[in-house]
Amino acid sequence: MEIIRKVAEECDLVHGFQFVHSISGGTGGGFGSLIMDNIRQEYSDRIIKSYSIYPALSMSQVVVCWEYS
Repeated sequence: MEIIRKVAEECDLVHGFQFVHSISGGTGGGFGSLIMDNIRQEYSDRIIKSYSIYPALSMSQVVVCWEYS
């Protein structure tokens, strides 16, 4: 929350927050929900938009990698 607060303070005007997270375990279900709940409490007058990724019924054999810079 400290990092989110710091980034929000650097903005001229915060309209809301967007999340892209997984539903099936890992950090998407529990940790993502915790972060959204904390943001909802601290920034109750802001929009929170969430995009959830659900697991596929079958696994693909293709591995996709990219480098973010």
